[in-house]
Amino acid sequence: MSMPTKDVTQGVVATIADDALVMVANGSQWSPIKFSDLAKAVRGTLQVGGRNYFKNSSIFTKTAESASAYVDIAIGSLKAGDSVFIGYDKVEVLAGTFNRCTVVLRDAKTSSNIVIGYLNIASNELFITSDIAIQDAHIYLYIGTPSYTLGNSIRFTNLMVAKSNVRASWSPAPEDIASGNWGGGNCKIFNYLRLLSERRCA
Repeated sequence: MSMPTKDVTQGVVATIADDALVMVANGSQWSPIKFSDLAKAVRGTLQVGGRNYFKNSSIFTKTAESASAYVDIAIGSLKAGDSVFIGYDKVEVLAGTFNRCTVVLRDAKTSSNIVIGYLNIASNELFITSDIAIQDAHIYLYIGTPSYTLGNSIRFTNLMVAKSNVRASWSPAPEDIASGNWGGGNCKIFNYLRLLSERRCA
């Protein structure tokens, strides 16, 4: 299986042909990447998933207007043993003196908190693992500590919330790709191999 070895950010077209992703950059075509071969290559090495569930994530600013302000991120279903990664490239505390954000994995169907973790500002990543299956899982990202968030303000750059047991590099949510809301410059879509229709990047 032939894989591209360089980052592609300009002049790229991707199309689906049979069982393969075909990539063309500046008139040069790489050998097609067969999805079946790709699946075999990664099977058993990573937990299934990896998309960003947080929309408009390139620059996200939130000011707490209540004592327990949080951002609600729906992530769909989880199997027992699945992990959720929360991380970012940069963070700025704009107001307040907090040094971590409480993160809650919640079962919306039963209104139960399953796991509580803490995203330390200095560490820039957190993994939360569910020991039970959840049909409607949500991540509550508090702007500090519950009951003490009022007036806190924070700005994240490239915030990533993904079902993954390894650190996931930032990518825009599929909804942002569809709407063209990249929040930045070049499109680095071929790091993710999730494009199922033609996309031109300028």
